[in-house]
Amino acid sequence: MNKREWFRMENAGKLYGSVISERTTTFYRFSVTLNTSVDVPCLNSAFELTLKRFPYFNVVRKKGFFWNYFEKCKEIRTAELEIFYPCTHKDKGFFPLNLIYYNSRISLEIMHGLTDGIGATTFLKLLLEIYANLISDFDLNYEKYSTLFELKIDEREVEDGFIKNHIKMFHLPSQKLKKAMHFPYKKNNKGVYFVTTGYLSVEEIKREALKYETTISEFLLALYFETVFDYIKEQPYLKRKLLTKRPVSINIPVDLRRFYPNATMWNFFISLVPTIETKYGYYEFDEIIDYVKYFFKSRLHKRFLNSELKQVIAHSNNIFNRLVPLVIKDIVLPILYSRIGEGNYTSGFSNLGLQKFDLKAEKLIDTIEFYPPPSDLNKIKVGLIATKGILAISFGSLCDDTEIERRFFRKLVQLGINVKIESNRG
Repeated sequence: MNKREWFRMENAGKLYGSVISERTTTFYRFSVTLNTSVDVPCLNSAFELTLKRFPYFNVVRKKGFFWNYFEKCKEIRTAELEIFYPCTHKDKGFFPLNLIYYNSRISLEIMHGLTDGIGATTFLKLLLEIYANLISDFDLNYEKYSTLFELKIDEREVEDGFIKNHIKMFHLPSQKLKKAMHFPYKKNNKGVYFVTTGYLSVEEIKREALKYETTISEFLLALYFETVFDYIKEQPYLKRKLLTKRPVSINIPVDLRRFYPNATMWNFFISLVPTIETKYGYYEFDEIIDYVKYFFKSRLHKRFLNSELKQVIAHSNNIFNRLVPLVIKDIVLPILYSRIGEGNYTSGFSNLGLQKFDLKAEKLIDTIEFYPPPSDLNKIKVGLIATKGILAISFGSLCDDTEIERRFFRKLVQLGINVKIESNRG
């Protein structure tokens, strides 16, 4: 049986636990649209069994003297009917993981302090596998999964990947980020988060990317850079001059499990930040593509990543983090996160890649979307995910203005790519 009563937050989780606010909720979402209406009793049973397999996700967030931590949840968790905007209800009741449904849609919202996209999709895939099997034969499969998950926690799944893999001999990165340009849009009322998703063929966008000898992710990132530059170029002179005082910098999360074999289900990623100075003039698309390709080629290797791991550990070991009480951290860290963290990014761009599901689950699934977490300073972010040959590109926005989204999807249409658009803007 799983006996652990509490779990220590790893390094990334500690930060996210202290910066939560009504706009920076730190929650992100995966939404799966099925080809049938959701069977709520089966979904609740699947949720129960999946939490049994991942007991370290069946927790509540608690406040300690120095840091937040996770404690085993004593309540029976059930799926909630959708009533909020996506990613906006924070950790209601201090639950860092919530399951939501509406008609034929199942959504999983997770606080970034609990896990990253890899941990979340691992949970989601098992949930949908169990759900699909319960629908076909509830009694047989409930007993099968319930028995299967009566096991001890694999301690490798709850270890801190940063501590395990950092190498002491490496020096901290010498490059420091600059304050970035931010979209000058007025923010919505608190609690309002708009999402606009474009659905397109993976094969169509892949063919376009191959023309530039680049990956889909690099191609779309370059297109996003160009979208931002086009927006800046078309602003009135004084506004344009103000916007070009700071570079366009986009935050790209990178899964470290690709480079360091690790079974952790906690956060294990770093952020890379490609940055282009607009004050030197505007770049042609070919130039942007070349920059993006070179940027990732120069960053995605062990020497650079080792130094980034070293920096994460150095931050967690400094005197402020070790000795200052949580009540003070909860005041100071949101300010530092805004100025030193999010202040260095214009936007975020997260690609969760192609997701494959259990055969029975895949037959139930039409589409999947990934909504990035809202941020008070980075008003617009982009999340990408694909399954069954369909790529979903979702813009999460705290603004009424849709200019960036419209420009981006218009560029894809002009390339001859069919795009279907859906939004919760009404």
